[in-house]
Amino acid sequence: MPTDEESLIYIWERGLGMTNKFTIHILLVLLIVLTGCGIKVVPHITSPIDSYAVFMSSVPGYPLEVELDIKGREPDEIVIKFKTNNGVFLEWGDDMKVRNFGKAIDHTEGIVYWSPFKDGTDIAKSAKITVTISYMGTVGRVTIVTVKNIYSDKDGMYSFKSN
Repeated sequence: MPTDEESLIYIWERGLGMTNKFTIHILLVLLIVLTGCGIKVVPHITSPIDSYAVFMSSVPGYPLEVELDIKGREPDEIVIKFKTNNGVFLEWGDDMKVRNFGKAIDHTEGIVYWSPFKDGTDIAKSAKITVTISYMGTVGRVTIVTVKNIYSDKDGMYSFKSN
């Protein structure tokens, strides 16, 4: 008496035509993709501080970082882009030098700083921060966009809120 595996192999090799074999392959691929074997990334824009003021000497700007909640396997080729309509983005290197990247920066890990200084003397009262995350998923490139708004209160303290 053949085992179940041998019976399946016999049916596969002799009992199914080529069209049915192809259909089964397609159904198996769909089953794998649709049953949670894919990748899901949920971004969270956070800051290690609750609020920021330009007179703070401990940081060059309002620190922002993206935490990725990843479901499934680790995605390949993660690209994170920050963009603002007001102020500029800064990086604070290990050499303690601050670099100005203007209104947009590609940033893959760690903290990026947002500064309300627009043109050297003008100070933004608010800003819209758009973060675009793209990665290679199981079925191609996936892009996620999330937005945070930064506001200054009457005392000049900046904090952000979700849209």
